[in-house]
Amino acid sequence: MGGERRGASVFSTPDESRAAVRAGGHLALAVSALGAVLVLAVSRWSRPESVLLLGWLALVAGVGAFSVRFPARVPAASVVASLVVGTALVSAGMVVVGRPTVDGADNEMLFLVPVLYAAYFCRAWVAATVTATAAGTYGVALVMVGAPAAARWLTTSAALTLVATTVTLVRGRDASRILAANAEAGRDPLTALLNRRGLAGLAAELAPTGPVSLLLVDVDHFKRVNDQYGHSVGDAVLIRLAEALRDQAGPADLVARLGGEEFALVLPGCDAAEAVRRAERLRRQVSQASSSWPAPLTLSVGTATGRGALQLPELLGAADRALYAAKAAGRNTVRAA
Repeated sequence: MGGERRGASVFSTPDESRAAVRAGGHLALAVSALGAVLVLAVSRWSRPESVLLLGWLALVAGVGAFSVRFPARVPAASVVASLVVGTALVSAGMVVVGRPTVDGADNEMLFLVPVLYAAYFCRAWVAATVTATAAGTYGVALVMVGAPAAARWLTTSAALTLVATTVTLVRGRDASRILAANAEAGRDPLTALLNRRGLAGLAAELAPTGPVSLLLVDVDHFKRVNDQYGHSVGDAVLIRLAEALRDQAGPADLVARLGGEEFALVLPGCDAAEAVRRAERLRRQVSQASSSWPAPLTLSVGTATGRGALQLPELLGAADRALYAAKAAGRNTVRAA
């Protein structure tokens, strides 16, 4: 449970975590390969510090390969730790190969890899932590190799801070635009499901000739999840629930988040008995699967069925009354209109 909460606080949005981890894995593989080439080409590989650094780079490559293959199994806290350690390794590499030299500042460019990653994929506090690590370890490296420290440290640290700040601000602006575009297009920004407006628009285009059913799904005691675990975990479990609803939906079905913890599925060609069976299957599967989610969930579901032209307001009203009956019956159950 705590892992999802930390994941939500590390990455820009909870649903970005897997893509961010996978991208970080690719970067780790690239950096470890580049670092090994630099150590072998510039330093004497038999030196103890070179062997140690090559060992660290091999570990980085292993972590990168694991992150690419199993992004969902990588804890968010380990991403932050990897960024900090990777940043420190850049400075360690400078000491091993005798860079930065007195007349050049080429290796400072390597700091951009962790700083840019943190600024783009992670929240501002992670970017600030990585930038501060770069500035601190770089200062130590300058002192250890006997290079002129003050001016170079100040220039590099200021440049990294400017880069991190700029990328963070641009990312925030773009994220706001994406959220606004999703809302305008009829999509819920958190789950990427249809919102109420989007559902109404697509439902109006349906022309079913047989039965059509609607499942109205509500998370039981969702306020307790937010109160006990925090809103970031609440968002994370809503995203997982949205994925479960999408998995249950057929090609012609419509899935929407109506607001808060309330979702709807429109099922063309589904009669009343089948609607109840699908609602029960969804309720059981979410109850079982959510034991491994950030917070366990149970669902109350109301079903309603019509025939012919879809009258969404009427179906929603009937399903809402059935949902109320499910809650009155003790929750974690299904009722049909």
